[in-house]
Amino acid sequence: MKRMDPTGWGWSSVSVVRLDAMRSMAPKAPVALRDPAETLLLIEVPQALPLIDRLPRRPSVVVARFNGLDRALLRRVLPSRVICPLIAEDFDAVEVMARLRSLRWMGPVEVIGSGLRHAGMIEDELRAALPGREVSLLQDRR
Repeated sequence: MKRMDPTGWGWSSVSVVRLDAMRSMAPKAPVALRDPAETLLLIEVPQALPLIDRLPRRPSVVVARFNGLDRALLRRVLPSRVICPLIAEDFDAVEVMARLRSLRWMGPVEVIGSGLRHAGMIEDELRAALPGREVSLLQDRR
């Protein structure tokens, strides 16, 4: 029996994507990721790809599943920042942050959510989950 890919991307646990060859047809969103000259580690967050595609300088992007997030992955990728969804089917951003904390990863984390009414309160809770690190909440306004 073939196992379904929960991300819907059809990728195994880690895939490298060259975005200079991709062009998104999605409408422009009011979200922008910072500092594009970097390596981004995306944890099951397909809604980040159109945002990244619109950056003037495309960063390196590595896409991974949450269950593949371990010390070996972080050593191999050396991400500048981690980007994850606020809520996914099998995990949420707080679980990603707990894993990153247990791995002693000190870099910034950006969380993407949509339709958030109390974004400031949510961002405060996310920062509390990963104290001492840069944590940002980005709203995807679809």
